[in-house]
Amino acid sequence: QFESLFGDNTSTEPPPAEGLMAGGDTTRPTPIADDSEIPAIKLDVPEEDPFADIGGAHLSETKTEDAGSGSVDLSSAGAEPKVSDGSSTTAIPAAMELAGSGFAQNFEDDPVGQAPAGWSGSYDYATLTVRDDSPPAGASHYMAYVKKEGAGKAYFSTKFPNVDGVVSVEFDLCCNDKNKFLLGFYLEKDEDFQQSVHTKILRSEAQTAPTIHLQGEPAPYLLGSWAHIKYVVDLNEGKVDGYIDGTHIARGLKLPQTPKYFNTLAIRDNINTTGELLIGNVTVEKIS
Repeated sequence: QFESLFGDNTSTEPPPAEGLMAGGDTTRPTPIADDSEIPAIKLDVPEEDPFADIGGAHLSETKTEDAGSGSVDLSSAGAEPKVSDGSSTTAIPAAMELAGSGFAQNFEDDPVGQAPAGWSGSYDYATLTVRDDSPPAGASHYMAYVKKEGAGKAYFSTKFPNVDGVVSVEFDLCCNDKNKFLLGFYLEKDEDFQQSVHTKILRSEAQTAPTIHLQGEPAPYLLGSWAHIKYVVDLNEGKVDGYIDGTHIARGLKLPQTPKYFNTLAIRDNINTTGELLIGNVTVEKIS
């Protein structure tokens, strides 16, 4: 198996980059209300600033799409998988069987054209629906985020039971198109992007090739192609390793803030973002 995993500011001055405080202090990240305030990072030029006039450096393309339907609670071996909305638990068919604590979603039981089970977020200018055309390997359905005009921020998310310790995260991702503004898939603690592991597609302009960034580490990416992403996150040590199609991209990176657990998957963008991001075959599992 391949090993790989993974705005808006009304001020005219771009916000500080993730992990840095204003004034250059790197000891703590500056509190930021929303990651969509940070534009995507183009190698060394932050694409995350929606007002930045980024030049035409050529980046490699990246694909990304939405995350799947219902969350599966696998904390009890042999127990009926359940999906959690944060306050109550609703039984749903298992997307996939995992031993131990974790979450799995493959969207196979979700009707095509409807929102994936367990995901929240509804906007006039952005959609998250299940598709069955051109799915990733080993699947017939996947989830697709589509935003055709930059009319506002969109935040789509799903919750699952807390997973701590050493966590393995895998999913398939495809990005058919995007502009230069933030678009990414996040594994978070309590919907907090500052306590997350993130996969972002970065592009300086619509005419240039994008790159895919695993926790900030760039790799080439071809628009319209599926990539298998894998992360191994050690929450005890506060470190993460990330892989794309078996290639080790992020090596023992220190997390800026180490969460005690993960319990949220999310798609984040910027007010001005447009694009199409696809996600399939999602698993989050405690491995030790």
